[in-house]
Amino acid sequence: MDKALVNQLDFVISNATSAFIEALGMHWTNVERQQNGHSAAYDESSFNKLIEQYELGYNSIVNRSLAK
Repeated sequence: MDKALVNQLDFVISNATSAFIEALGMHWTNVERQQNGHSAAYDESSFNKLIEQYELGYNSIVNRSLAK
């Protein structure tokens, strides 16, 4: 495996891990709020924004691989 590919994989894995941790926090905030009778703090668009923020969408991945 060449260094550029390893760096790309490292970037994607790091971002995916960060997004997952943030999404779990958002999810459990929603669960806690619902258990206390409140509306959810985060909706579907909030979770979708994580994909954009961490550049994990299909187009982001493809563009990064083509830029190589």
